[in-house]
Amino acid sequence: MDGASLITPDGVYQGGNIDHQDPFLSNQTNNNTRLRYGLGVFIGTERLDFGLSIEDFLTPDHNINGIDVSNHDAIKLFVRTPLLVGDIVLHPSVLIKTDLNVYQTDISCLAKSGNIFGGLSLRGYGRRSLDSVIFLGGIRINNNYTLSYGYDL
Repeated sequence: MDGASLITPDGVYQGGNIDHQDPFLSNQTNNNTRLRYGLGVFIGTERLDFGLSIEDFLTPDHNINGIDVSNHDAIKLFVRTPLLVGDIVLHPSVLIKTDLNVYQTDISCLAKSGNIFGGLSLRGYGRRSLDSVIFLGGIRINNNYTLSYGYDL
């Protein structure tokens, strides 16, 4: 990370001086590498898709230029099923993310009719949070290409 190239909303950048007004950001270039471990399984059938993953369960805490970085084991559970409503196929899904202390949920529903699709998603929904509402849509051009657009609010 090249700290001299960063710009923060409250930073002061005049006369060649760099002051990010943030004690965690350096003006220097910092390099750091670490391994991350994860394990996951996904099962897809005609009636149900199911996935489970665990991340950072073997990754030790580390220090980056004097800043202690703690890893939080993350468990993710995904479930999706198709529902036929007339000529439209609905794909409701739920993604639950947790470190066993805090839970966040992504709730989505995608509707498909022929080669056109659209949907709505709530990302990062929890007891005290909502990251965004996502509107998405698109068209499947052929077996190899799909054109889609998503807007996060």
